[in-house]
Amino acid sequence: MLGGGQSKKKEDDLQKILEEASSDDDKGKDVELEERKNEERLPVQSQQRYNKRKIAQVSKADDEEPISQPNVKRRRVVQDEQERRGKLVVLVGGQAKSEKFKKIVQSLGGKYIEDLDEEFDVYVTDDKLVRNSKLLMSMARGSSIVGVKWLEDSQKQKKFLVDKENRAEARYWIMDAAFEKTYNCSLKALYEEPKKLLEGKKVFVSPNI
Repeated sequence: MLGGGQSKKKEDDLQKILEEASSDDDKGKDVELEERKNEERLPVQSQQRYNKRKIAQVSKADDEEPISQPNVKRRRVVQDEQERRGKLVVLVGGQAKSEKFKKIVQSLGGKYIEDLDEEFDVYVTDDKLVRNSKLLMSMARGSSIVGVKWLEDSQKQKKFLVDKENRAEARYWIMDAAFEKTYNCSLKALYEEPKKLLEGKKVFVSPNI
């Protein structure tokens, strides 16, 4: 049998072993808990690093982004307007649409157009007027309507025979008696007192329009 001192020592050793084992378990639990926390932080940290990279990429892309298409289009319109300034824009119809008259307009520094895509200053057409969109637009704008002789004489003078104040093109205005009779109008009055469509008029528009 063990003596009292030996028994006491054995109990103390056993207690010490149990305490160490408990301490080791606590340490193991602490380590395991810390590992779990690290594992939970990793996705968050990874997401934060990913977000930072995306923000940097977007910022760089914004700095390097070329001019957008609407800006390019707007710039082109401005350039077209700059080119148009100082140029007489001549709308043509009938026989004036031939290559011969196109070259005359261009040689005098003007702009030759065949469609109603932009504003114009003079409408050149045949001596027998035809009621079409070009003629009606010219009347609505108060533009001069002249025959091809105006272009031919302008070529001889090496300049466009036009003057907004003195109406230098007046001698080339087309006078078509048959047209005036058909549509009960006065071309002379139209030319001498040009008015733009609805100029000086009040127009009331209902909310449903």
